[in-house]
Order: sequence, then C-alpha cells, then structure tokens
Amino acid sequence: MVTHAFQRAGLGDALYRDLKSHAERRGIRRLVCEVDAEPLNAASDAFHARRGFVEMGTQVLPGGKRVSLRELPLV
Repeated sequence: MVTHAFQRAGLGDALYRDLKSHAERRGIRRLVCEVDAEPLNAASDAFHARRGFVEMGTQVLPGGKRVSLRELPLV
C-alpha cells in the first residue's frame, strides 16, 4: 500500500514493473492481489484496473470486510 500523500507519484508503478519483471524471469505466469471491496478502496481499485487485473472472486474476511480477489496473467 502506498500512503495517500505519495499516491500518483509513480511508486506503485515502479513496484509493479519490478515485480512483473521478477516474476516473468522466474517463469511465474500470473500475479494476484486483493483489493478492499467493502469498504471500497477506490484508489487501489482504479490502480489495479488500469494495470489489467481482473476479479476472479470475492472473499468475506473475519469482521465482515469483503475483498476482491484479482489476477493479472503474465503470458
């Protein structure tokens, strides 16, 4: 998570570029993440959507928070 004060500064992009490169070099075929859906983390939702992550399901965590489980194929 990138603190609100540093969002839209390119830190998340840099992290995900490095992560994707690292995964591809090792033959990893997908990245997965979870995004808070209830309550919605709108910044994370938009960030992951822009990068092509698609929802594969949801999960309700203890305490009632619902998360969106997402995947990005690296083929």
